[in-house]
Amino acid sequence: MVAATVNLDDKGIPLSDYGKREGELVGHQRSIVAVADKGLDYWNKENPSQSPVLLSYSWSEGRDLRTSNGSEPQVSNLEGMINCADWLVENAVTQADAVLWKYNYPFKNKMSAGWRSGHAQGQAILLLIRAFDATGDRKYLQVADGAVRGYCIQTEEGGFTEKLSDDSWWYLKFASEGGEKPFVLNGMLFALLGLHEYSHRFNSQLADDLLDKGLSAVEAMLPRFDMGNWSAYNIFGKPCSKHYHQIQCVQLEQLFTPDCPPVVREILDRWKESDTSGATAGMYEMGSGKKSDVAGPETIERPVASVNRGFKAKLKARLKSVLGK
Repeated sequence: MVAATVNLDDKGIPLSDYGKREGELVGHQRSIVAVADKGLDYWNKENPSQSPVLLSYSWSEGRDLRTSNGSEPQVSNLEGMINCADWLVENAVTQADAVLWKYNYPFKNKMSAGWRSGHAQGQAILLLIRAFDATGDRKYLQVADGAVRGYCIQTEEGGFTEKLSDDSWWYLKFASEGGEKPFVLNGMLFALLGLHEYSHRFNSQLADDLLDKGLSAVEAMLPRFDMGNWSAYNIFGKPCSKHYHQIQCVQLEQLFTPDCPPVVREILDRWKESDTSGATAGMYEMGSGKKSDVAGPETIERPVASVNRGFKAKLKARLKSVLGK
């Protein structure tokens, strides 16, 4: 199930129409990551002289956005950004001293209503920081601070974190008790970008520690996403769309520059050299009888990560227990 359409309401806040799921009407819902991402899109447009925030959606291309009248609501970029940030504040869920956002509808990967997303958490933090900068209202900063602590909550405790080891944590894009755990790379990297900026801006030791644990997990796991001259969307070998392949290259560059580990640099340089001209509708044709420049997961020889052997053994055992395979 994916969003068939994304509309903007009269406040400029996204509303996603998911249609039916397994015969049951899901209909119009607020996607947390869409709200945060659109708020950041407003910020990018309001501040064209500053480095743009990396987005998940293609708002300006019209790939993801559909409105009833073919145009965006008449709100200013600043108003739209604040409206999206206010929605996040009003819909934040407090758990002990942490803040999470929960989707109130079921989704793919066996997500039941109430599922969480590290991807959404990271984008929300980025938007709340910018809302604080624009208004000086500390309510945005207080929620962002709680959102950082949300990274400490494991999936089975109502969060989105999988502890691969004491020093290696993965922040799931799709997290639900009893749900599948596909370990989506772009979602993990979006989660880390939120921590990265919060740590840099506010000298947060907690955010820095959580960032380090996440970077360690990415370094160890990245070869699992390597398809030779293309990247995988998840740990099960689903090839990325052109859209997300390009995003993942930018994310890795932002997070690991200038001190990029050799295994990450070797893979990233190869991915960046990929020829995307053969992409069709954002995806390479795979398994359809058509020739593809992307090697399938059953044929590609993946490089071995330059991580400690003992750590790799523990990681493999932990993944087996997490994935159930």
